[in-house]
Amino acid sequence: MNLWKVLRAGALGVLVSGIAAVASAQPVATEIGPGYHPRLRADSQGRLHLLYHDGGSVYYRTSSGAGWSAPEKVPGSDGALSNKFLRHKMHVAPDGSVVRAIFANGYGTDVKFAWRDAGGWHGPETACPVGAATWEFADVTATPSGDAYVFCAMETVSVAHRDPAGGWTAPAVVVNAGAKHPASATDPGGTIHLVYRMTPVYYVTGDGASWPPPETLAKTALTTELPAIALDGAGVPHVVWQDWKKTPTWLPKSARYATGGAGAWTGGGEGVEVALHADPANPPEMAIDTSGNVAVTWVEGVQGAASAYLSTAPAGSSVFSAAISIGDGAAHPKNGNLEHDLATPPAAFVGDELHVVYENSSRRLIHVSGLRPFPSPLDAGAPDAATDSSYPSDGSSDVAGDDAGSTLEDGGAQGDRGPDDGGTRDEGSDSAEATSDAARDGGRADAGHKDGETAGDAAAVPEETSAGCSCAAVRR
Repeated sequence: MNLWKVLRAGALGVLVSGIAAVASAQPVATEIGPGYHPRLRADSQGRLHLLYHDGGSVYYRTSSGAGWSAPEKVPGSDGALSNKFLRHKMHVAPDGSVVRAIFANGYGTDVKFAWRDAGGWHGPETACPVGAATWEFADVTATPSGDAYVFCAMETVSVAHRDPAGGWTAPAVVVNAGAKHPASATDPGGTIHLVYRMTPVYYVTGDGASWPPPETLAKTALTTELPAIALDGAGVPHVVWQDWKKTPTWLPKSARYATGGAGAWTGGGEGVEVALHADPANPPEMAIDTSGNVAVTWVEGVQGAASAYLSTAPAGSSVFSAAISIGDGAAHPKNGNLEHDLATPPAAFVGDELHVVYENSSRRLIHVSGLRPFPSPLDAGAPDAATDSSYPSDGSSDVAGDDAGSTLEDGGAQGDRGPDDGGTRDEGSDSAEATSDAARDGGRADAGHKDGETAGDAAAVPEETSAGCSCAAVRR
C-alpha cells in the first residue's frame, strides 16, 4: 500500500513533497451499527440521511448531530439485492422533507420506488417494470417541483417519471446503445444532469422528457467505469470515475475527475488524475461544498489491509492533493469484480466539515466526522469554506451531523473475492456472492431494526464508539 504514517494525534496535517495539508481537528470515527453499501446525503437543515443494506433488507437512519435514529426498514425491501445489480439508491429533497429510495428484490425483477415524508414511509411502487429489458443498474433524482425520475439501465438507459400527484410514466429510452452505470443530479432550476458509461463516459442534460445528443466527457485508451456526478453551487457539473486496464485481467488503474460542460471539460478527454491505484480500489465518490471545493473518497487495499482514502482540490483548481487515509479496517475491494464491488464510501459536507461513511471488514458502518480538509492541501493559506448546502449526485443538499466518539481501529477480514471480467455479468459470481451475503446475514443478530418506526418517533441511538484511528496517513 506504500503508506507512511505521518500523524496520529492532534490536528490533521501531512506533508507531501513540501506541500502542507491542513485541517482544524482530529477526525473522529464512530460505529453506527451493522450494515453495508451505505448511501449518504444531507439536507439544508443540517440532517444526515443514511440508506444501507442489512439482513436482506434496506434500512434508513438519520442524524442531526446527537447519534443516529433507530433503523427504519424501507417498505417492500425484503430480499433486496446486495450484490452487483440494482443496489439501493437515494434522493433527498434539499430541505429534507422527502426521501426517495429505489431498490430491486432480485435479479430480473422490477425496480421499486418508495418514499418518506412527514407521514413516514410509503410504497413501494413499480418504477421500471421488467419487460423488454432486464434492468441491472438504476439511479433516482427529483426536481424542486417534486417530479421524480428513475433511470434504469441494461445496455440502454431509460427513464421513468413520477409526477407530484403520484402518476407514473412508463420508462422511455434516453440512450439506446450499450449504456449502463447511470448517475444523475438535478440543479435548482430543474435541469437534470445525467452521466453514464458506454466505455467512454457520456454526459447529457434534459428536462426528463426530451434529451439532446449526449457529449463525450471522457474517452481514454483504458475502460472507464462507474461515474458519479455532483453539482456545485453554480450548477456546474463535476464528475469522477475509475479507469481500468487489462493486464491480462481487468484491474482498476486510477480515479479520475473532470468538470465543465457544454463540450469544455478539464483533462483533455482523459480527465484529471485524482489517484493512481497501487492496490485494488473501489470506484470513487465525491462531495462538493458551496464554495466549489471538491473532496473525493474511495477504498483501496487488500484483504486485512484496506483503508478509506480522501483527496481534495480547492475551488477553481483541478490539481488534487496526495491521498490520505481517513479510516482503517475497511472492507477490501474485490480485485477485478467491478460491478460487484460498489461498497464505496459516500461523503458530504456540512459547513466546512466533511462526513464520510464506510463499511468495515466486519460489515459494520463507520462514520468519520471532524474532517475539515480546507484550506486545501494545495493552498494552506486559503480561507475556510463557509457553506451549508450543495447539490450532490442525487440532487439533494450536502450533509450534516456532528457526532462525539473516539477514534477507530478495525480488524478482521472478509472472505476472498475473486476477479471477473470487470464489466460483464457473471451469474456464477452473483450466486456465490448472494450465498455469501446470506450466510453472513443469517449468522449475525439484527441489531435493533424495527419495522414501521420512523426517525421522528424513535429516540436517537448513540453511535457505538471504537478505539484507535490512523486517520492521517498519506500514500504515494
